[in-house]
Amino acid sequence: MLAHGFDGFPRTPETGRNHAAVAFRQRPLLTGLTGDDHPAFDQVAELPLGVVDDHLAGSALPDPAVETAVFAGEVIPRPGQVLAGQQGLAGTLAGFHGWCVGARGGHEDDCGTHGLEYKCRLTLGYPVAMISNYLEQILKARVYDVAIETPIEPAPRLSARLGNRILMKREDLQPVFSYKLRGAYNKLAQLTPEERASGVICSSAGNHGQGVALAGRTMGVRAVVVMPVTTPTIKVEAVRALGAEVLLHGITYDDAYAHSQELVAREGLTFIHPFDDPAIIAGQGTVGMEILRQQRGSIDAIFVPVGGGGLISGIGLYVKALHPEIRVIGVEPEESPTMHSALAAGHPVRLERVGIFVDGVAVREAGAETFRICREVVDEIILVTNDEICAAIRDVFEDTRAIMEPAGALAVAGIKRYVAATGCRDQTLVAVNSGANMNFDRLRYIAERAGIGEHREALLAVQIPEKPGSFRTFCETIGSRYIT
Repeated sequence: MLAHGFDGFPRTPETGRNHAAVAFRQRPLLTGLTGDDHPAFDQVAELPLGVVDDHLAGSALPDPAVETAVFAGEVIPRPGQVLAGQQGLAGTLAGFHGWCVGARGGHEDDCGTHGLEYKCRLTLGYPVAMISNYLEQILKARVYDVAIETPIEPAPRLSARLGNRILMKREDLQPVFSYKLRGAYNKLAQLTPEERASGVICSSAGNHGQGVALAGRTMGVRAVVVMPVTTPTIKVEAVRALGAEVLLHGITYDDAYAHSQELVAREGLTFIHPFDDPAIIAGQGTVGMEILRQQRGSIDAIFVPVGGGGLISGIGLYVKALHPEIRVIGVEPEESPTMHSALAAGHPVRLERVGIFVDGVAVREAGAETFRICREVVDEIILVTNDEICAAIRDVFEDTRAIMEPAGALAVAGIKRYVAATGCRDQTLVAVNSGANMNFDRLRYIAERAGIGEHREALLAVQIPEKPGSFRTFCETIGSRYIT
């Protein structure tokens, strides 16, 4: 006989511990997918080995090698809600990934599955020990030797336009104008004396390199930074000014990464990964810790720019562990859908090409560790156009008089797309403004495209006869609109 705890899940009378905590959670909303490629839900369960009740068919916990399992219980899934109550991320185990067929039921629910059999992916993900370990790492992260606790500021103009309360986490106010120094310094602080003596190396699109350079200078460690030749000059000069050795190689981040690995093997340098490292993730997770501490009221969603996934992994781990009801939403450029593609495929995939306009997130492949975390803590990935990003840069400027780099304005662009798609009103939405390292000469292009991204301007291509008066006739046709 099973007793039931305050969260509604069965507990064994002897210990009061969870017997089988079974819930459903809506997975990231990935566009362009249908059928089995787009499972609506994941099952999140805590299932003690060898203990099974009437929630599961069979006599034992499915072996990790088994590809399928049948779920025979009756659960009404609710979009965006983790039904595991107070457990949050703690109600998971590692090692099993398969397919689960939901029971037929005559239940009315929010998902439109009334009377239908539906498929969902069974994921028993991170163990309690790993979640606890990350939380401890975030709480103990050594970032404030060089980083500041950046403010959360309201965006009154944008809030009034969107009908929601928009808050901006101002990571562009860091000493290197980007959040990246958090993870970089935390990683260097954990190196052994021997590793520090041998020097460190990183590959970077600019901001991570500045973080490594500052950390190296502060600790007296030699730092080598490999950057793509397309890196904005302002970032290259900033890294040099912080005392690091700069090597320009390749067109994309991945080209720079490959070259850095050659130097690691040749010179014995310690590689500082920009995102796929627990110490980096924990350092970036302090952004999430600050958001929850600074915003005393409720938060409906946090929007985070995504490249390799280090920032959103750290934020998502901390936020979901304490407040699983808060949506964690990633934002990527349409030209670089790195994590979006990985979540759609169920594993990291290498993109054939990525755009370089949003250079701060121009990563071809998500990290293995960041992917594993993101599939557990990210509710949705939104893709935005370059024009929408340009419009977001202007939005941030109008509220703060600060100019973001393209990656730094991704979150604001994502909020605007999200509000337009969902029609939400009176919600509290937080945007992480991740950086402001941009060449001045790019402002002209951004100013020109911002109106298009805001749907205030349009680009037209027309053919007119090559005879006198044709252009005048064209101008009369379009009326009083401006021509640039």
